[in-house]
Amino acid sequence: MKFIETSDRKIAYHSIGKGLPIIMVNRFRGNLDTWDPAFLDALASRFNVITIDYSGIGLSTGVSCATDILSMAKDVKDVAEALKLTKIIIAG
Repeated sequence: MKFIETSDRKIAYHSIGKGLPIIMVNRFRGNLDTWDPAFLDALASRFNVITIDYSGIGLSTGVSCATDILSMAKDVKDVAEALKLTKIIIAG
């Protein structure tokens, strides 16, 4: 488990595999442990798979969980920028 620090919150993420990064976007209120480990392992055989906890969910901090898609997208954007990812796949 790793964390990305922003000015107002800490975003928890997990990264496995090597290759083109895939950021897995989860359902509303889903956390990074929601994903089937066998599915992630299969993806990780060819890609760098990144799962995240949205702000206010799981191990991420924040005032409350996101209630709109723009807030959730900001978390994904902030993770990609913090990890200096220039080319990614977004899947979910």
